[in-house]
Amino acid sequence: MRIFDYWTKVELPAPPNAVKPPGQRTSRKERISIHSAYGGSNVSIEDAQQDAMQRLANVAAKIAGSELSVESYEADIREIILTRLSERTIVTRNRYGAEVLNSEDVMFMDHDWIHRTLWECFFGAPNHTENKKRALNFIAKRYAKLDLAMQGIGMRLYETHKGIRVIVTGWKYGPKSKETSKLMREFRTDWLYSALCRKQGCYRARLTPKPSRMKYRTIKLKFPFPTSEAENFLLQWVKEYDEKRTKFATCRFVTTLGSSPSNPVIDYHDQHTGAFSGLKLA
Repeated sequence: MRIFDYWTKVELPAPPNAVKPPGQRTSRKERISIHSAYGGSNVSIEDAQQDAMQRLANVAAKIAGSELSVESYEADIREIILTRLSERTIVTRNRYGAEVLNSEDVMFMDHDWIHRTLWECFFGAPNHTENKKRALNFIAKRYAKLDLAMQGIGMRLYETHKGIRVIVTGWKYGPKSKETSKLMREFRTDWLYSALCRKQGCYRARLTPKPSRMKYRTIKLKFPFPTSEAENFLLQWVKEYDEKRTKFATCRFVTTLGSSPSNPVIDYHDQHTGAFSGLKLA
């Protein structure tokens, strides 16, 4: 996963064929120009610049027709690093200010899709409470059908504001693996979440409430900070956000399927989401 301490943006002049005289048509390929790219590093800004140059070179090669492996590409996660639980598990602050757990090792699945009967497809969807009950029932039946317990795979189920969160224990495959994609399809994991796992090379789980659900002012965080004023604004915003979020939880523990061995990442998740607090979900 591309989460770094140092970020920098490298800008290059557009290629000569990117600008044509007025009235002269350009092909789609000619309209694609490389202007800039972000690079990241945990070493230095200079090292981040080299990373940015390499990414620009990769894009140029792709435009020129070179075949680049999908597995070799990972999208940037340009977010403020709050805590490093390990080099493979990092807590960041996302674009709307919430804390997020990013892990290459501990698998999370989001299950927010609506379970409708044929009647409900025409006459309205079930409410959130009923939908969550159906989701839990579906996950339990699918878990038993796939005989995952015999493979040493367990699942911890949590209720969220809109659906169900699953932590998969005993899972040995990475977020970009075919095995992971298959398991997510089997459990009908939210398709956008599944795509982001593959694209970003990690599993993600929001730890703290969404500001809008607490009726707190929303922000759109850009990182690296464009100005010092933006950084100072965030510091004040976070102070008020942290005060308000003490009254809410992000998820609520429901049950365990199969084994659930002790894991410091799961312990951190449960503590920081308020999974056992009994507070209102947001």
